[in-house]
Amino acid sequence: MAPPSPELVDELIEEIVLRFPPDNPAALIRAALVCKSWCRLISSPRFRRRFREFHRSAPMLGFLLDLWDNDDKSNIARFVSIAFSSSSSSSFPPRADRRGFALDARHGRVLLYTTHPSSQQHAPFLLDYCFVVWNPITDEQKELPVLTWYPHSPAWKAAVLCAGATCDHLACRNDEPFLVVLVSVAIDDVFVLVYSSETGTWTGPTAHIHLGPTLVYYAVIPMGPSLLAGGQLHFAIEDGRRIISYDIAECFLSVITTPRSHCVGNMGLVTAEGGGLGVVGVEGYKLYYWSPVLGPDDDGWDWKLGMVIELDMMLSIDIGVPTTSFHVVGFAEGWDLVFVCGSDGVYAAALESGQVTKVHGTTHFFGIVPYMSFYTPDLARSVLSPPSAHQ
Repeated sequence: MAPPSPELVDELIEEIVLRFPPDNPAALIRAALVCKSWCRLISSPRFRRRFREFHRSAPMLGFLLDLWDNDDKSNIARFVSIAFSSSSSSSFPPRADRRGFALDARHGRVLLYTTHPSSQQHAPFLLDYCFVVWNPITDEQKELPVLTWYPHSPAWKAAVLCAGATCDHLACRNDEPFLVVLVSVAIDDVFVLVYSSETGTWTGPTAHIHLGPTLVYYAVIPMGPSLLAGGQLHFAIEDGRRIISYDIAECFLSVITTPRSHCVGNMGLVTAEGGGLGVVGVEGYKLYYWSPVLGPDDDGWDWKLGMVIELDMMLSIDIGVPTTSFHVVGFAEGWDLVFVCGSDGVYAAALESGQVTKVHGTTHFFGIVPYMSFYTPDLARSVLSPPSAHQ
């Protein structure tokens, strides 16, 4: 019997490696190191395209923690690699801490910002807001034009997303255009500014809405990034009491009231079943999840209570100890995963299974931004150099 042709062997190898779990990039890299032919196969653009099309959902490679650096006396964003399953191991190289805060992450990019005294010498009371869009995979970044504002007004949140018309958003390339959407709250009005990488400029306001009396207008900046669902960017404000939604295509703003509950002040956003908008909240040792439904007589929004996770039953904690408490601090877009901070670290709670996993031991941070992207050997070559100091 004649041996199989090299082409057939390559096809079989590709079909096997194609089924490697995407949250275990180390396995792909080890396979690429077996021999030159395997390396060529697994590092090819064809394999990368097939790998992401086969798995569809990008894995979570880690998250960024917004921290205070006591040595430099400055804010930093630190990338933390994670592996959720026992069969997976993170092979994502360490990254240098980035100066400033991580605000948002989507489509392989991270949005960072810092502030500096205004470059306008005639207005020393202003601040320059400096935004940077960073790709942790390739370690490339782009600085956006500076925005100059008053330091205490308005309050705001921002999001980054790919704007490629033909991109499937499974593995967005660096040359794909992107948008940065900034939603600002000034007393009781909301307006939107948009940066386009294609024009290299900020435009706006592209939309405006009267919010009405706010409870605490500066509470527009809770921990946690935005949520992209149904062609809209959603931002939690007022400690989760309300949600600002921005329709990207129509440049239209709307406001949604979150479920009335005792979780107010400890609520956040999450991707609902089917990819829509969901809400989570913590009261005591219980994590609640609500999904949207049509209101009575098909009039407006309403909320349906779904999963309730008993955190005290899933974790070994001392019930009743005054320091034992949980707070919603973030979520993973496109996943049913919510991050809560306890008195001994950060936990990831899966809404569908109810499983709770400890992912970090720190409690001293300002925010957490999960990062999802495919990481294949063709991309690994660009990130094998050792990290430098703060960038």
